[in-house]
Amino acid sequence: MDVEKVKKQLKKRKQAESLPVDEAYVSTGLTLLNLGCTGTIRRGFRRGHYYMLVGESSSGKTWLAMQILAEASVSPAFKDYRLILDNPERGNLMDVKRYFGETLESRLEPPTKAGHSKTLDEFYDNVNTCCSEGPCVYVLDSEDALDSEKDLDLMEEAAKARAKDKEVKGSFGMAKAKTNSTRMRSAHNVLEKHGSILVLIKQTRDNTGWDAMYRPKTRSGGNALTFYGTVELWFAVKGKIIKKVKGTERTVGRYLKGTFKKNRISGNDDFAVMLPFHRAHGFDEVGSLIDYCVEEDRWKTEGKDEKKIIHASDFSFDGTREELIQKIESEGLENDLRLLAAQVWREIEAACAVVRKPRYGESKLEVVDAD
Repeated sequence: MDVEKVKKQLKKRKQAESLPVDEAYVSTGLTLLNLGCTGTIRRGFRRGHYYMLVGESSSGKTWLAMQILAEASVSPAFKDYRLILDNPERGNLMDVKRYFGETLESRLEPPTKAGHSKTLDEFYDNVNTCCSEGPCVYVLDSEDALDSEKDLDLMEEAAKARAKDKEVKGSFGMAKAKTNSTRMRSAHNVLEKHGSILVLIKQTRDNTGWDAMYRPKTRSGGNALTFYGTVELWFAVKGKIIKKVKGTERTVGRYLKGTFKKNRISGNDDFAVMLPFHRAHGFDEVGSLIDYCVEEDRWKTEGKDEKKIIHASDFSFDGTREELIQKIESEGLENDLRLLAAQVWREIEAACAVVRKPRYGESKLEVVDAD
């Protein structure tokens, strides 16, 4: 490998990528997810659209949503945006200032002065009001924590029936899908008015029935949530990050897998990435990019586990993963690493592309009838 040639290519790409960020997008804060969304290292979610994050417990959904809000809080393109966290689940108890910065802490707000949405219908009211009044990034954590008003009425009627020892009639939980079907359309349309972004978090549930062995996880809420979504990302816990401390192996984090189930921006809806997550830090951006370069054979390795040596020729480095992380962060080489990962990504995309003559171009196609 010609190392000097690679360095020149990176320098040229770095100059091109140093242009102002496209104001139409907010970064996800993770290069691999940005590449999956848009094929670029800094553009993630496009303004004026709705996105859904689906996953099991402790799979990083809330953290990623907060990270997107943090990215918006420091982006000049979003300086006039309201940053709204609608938190009916009341599970987001993390230290916002410590993990996401003082700027987000000062700008983060609930949808109304009264606080968070109490029902699914109220959530849609709040989205329409907030997005009609001005631009905002609106995060709902989560849709599963909200009941529709119709279901609440049914539950109240059932409670009265039980109190009188009468038969309980009606099906519960069915109204949410109908509410989403009728109201997500208007919520999706109002985002365009001021270029707002809606991020909706959903919890997975175990699938049942004949296809459970092929699709073990599903979600509630109906098809409208997928239909109107621009990007649908599913997250799952795939393993633990173990560190030996004082002779004992201790869990310090987990490996999370993010899979694109839908992508209207780039059309890449079968892309999956592995993202290391440390409970004391959050998503490990640098670590994820190093792992990506190793997995895609950009760099060779020898040994295994913590003693595995990475031959990172692009950085003229041979050492462990942790040593490489320290080198990159101490020398400010994070953007070089992002550009390198993007180069690997584009090489793979180019190799996967099907080369065909364009069907519709400047010249007309001559069609000859068979008869």
